[in-house]
Amino acid sequence: ADIAGIGFLDGSYSIVNHKGIVVTGGRTPAGTLVKNIALSGKGRFAAVHFGSEKGDGVRIIDLSGGERDARLERVHLARTALAIDDAGKTAVLDFNKITILSKRGKALAAVPVPPARLGMSSIVSDGMIYAAAYSSTSGEAQLFIFRADGTVLLSKGFPLEPYLDARLTGSTLLLRGAQGLYCYTILHQ
Repeated sequence: ADIAGIGFLDGSYSIVNHKGIVVTGGRTPAGTLVKNIALSGKGRFAAVHFGSEKGDGVRIIDLSGGERDARLERVHLARTALAIDDAGKTAVLDFNKITILSKRGKALAAVPVPPARLGMSSIVSDGMIYAAAYSSTSGEAQLFIFRADGTVLLSKGFPLEPYLDARLTGSTLLLRGAQGLYCYTILHQ
């Protein structure tokens, strides 16, 4: 969908359509800064990662009306990987786990992962399969491919890569790192 999200240090955010018209907007709890915004593929939902030194959270916004907040367990000094699908299901990297939230902000699953460090991270999804790429505290990049119920399909470390960025187009997963480009095909059964 042709929509975009913009967030500010004062906690305000807006979601705009392809004509630049504000579809929705708001302010995070206590005006904490907006760290990241994710939008669903067809523009039905948005997720806003916000927080301060006191704690972080994710606001899940149904663009047809309604929003819910969920707290994260860790404080993130900067943005963290965040993805939302057209059913409002949200995945967020929360230091040593990837939490999957319902559109109502309830935790559906948690995927344990090696601890993440501050830096580049991404989560992509086709609505059934998720792929998370991030830098771990050990210094190597990590890739996790998993289902929405938390079932891990692939867990792989990349010792020569300090980071990976994931992109999913159709069934093709592309990972870009400092040393190389990696390609996977996602097949559904």
